[in-house]
Amino acid sequence: MEREKYFCQKARKNCKNKLFLGLIILISLCFFGCKTNEQQLIEDTKRAEEGIKKDSRIKELDDLCSQLPKPEKFQLVGKSKGFNSVVISHFYTSPHIYFEEIKTFYDRYFLENGWNGYTSSGLNGREFLIFEKDNYRIDIEESLKPGTKYSFTCKNLTARY
Repeated sequence: MEREKYFCQKARKNCKNKLFLGLIILISLCFFGCKTNEQQLIEDTKRAEEGIKKDSRIKELDDLCSQLPKPEKFQLVGKSKGFNSVVISHFYTSPHIYFEEIKTFYDRYFLENGWNGYTSSGLNGREFLIFEKDNYRIDIEESLKPGTKYSFTCKNLTARY
């Protein structure tokens, strides 16, 4: 019985030591390698802006996303460019505007301008809007990117890298 107690205490101590060591490693990695959400958004935006300057297809999509009407108080906080596709996303913040209001606003706008629209659900179960016209597709959804509230992703369905 004493022997079992000794081994259990030793096992707990080993477990605690490994947990402590793992925590120290994780903190060190984050301290030296992790970026804040704001830093990541700034880097993504910089990379997107470089892509806009270099690739006329990305510029065209950026213009499409930029020229969409926005509800009052929408503020652009960042951009992101697809790595292996002709895609650009714009990220916005907007206090006190709920997705149902966004849905109503954009359903009206796109349908009045000849776009086909439908609603879908992502893997996370969250609803998003899809609008298509000619070779273009625009997805509007509540953003999962920290520091942002909504994302607009503009795609050319026929352009490839």
